[in-house]
Amino acid sequence: MSSEVKVLLITANKEIQTTISSRTVSHNCRLNTVFDGMEALEKIKETEYSLIFVDKNMLSLDAFATAKIIKNIRPKVQLWILFDEINEDEQKEMIALAHQFEARCLFKPLLASQIDIILSEKKDEHTRRDVRAGRRSTLGKRVGD
Repeated sequence: MSSEVKVLLITANKEIQTTISSRTVSHNCRLNTVFDGMEALEKIKETEYSLIFVDKNMLSLDAFATAKIIKNIRPKVQLWILFDEINEDEQKEMIALAHQFEARCLFKPLLASQIDIILSEKKDEHTRRDVRAGRRSTLGKRVGD
């Protein structure tokens, strides 16, 4: 198993692309960027991503419809929906709605530190998984095997 973190970003927003791209590079993660939900669904069928960021304001498919389809295809993927700056009451509504799709929320402006935390946690999770897999593969082996 590889501990490489594969990230899919679904947005046409250049500012979001720049922020997430710079952070994935600094964390040695693999990033694919698509501009709309239809492209994303094709990528998701081809690749098993660790993290998916979906811009609420993306093209062609609504972010929530996309989230629902993503979770049907890849139920274990960690999904983040990126929202515009909104007031606290609206944030609570969006969090509740995102929760229905097992998604988490980030509100713009995105901070590099937020993305760093998400990527670091996912990399740590992959490393722990790889260590456990390595231990399982060596259990039961005799010296000289």
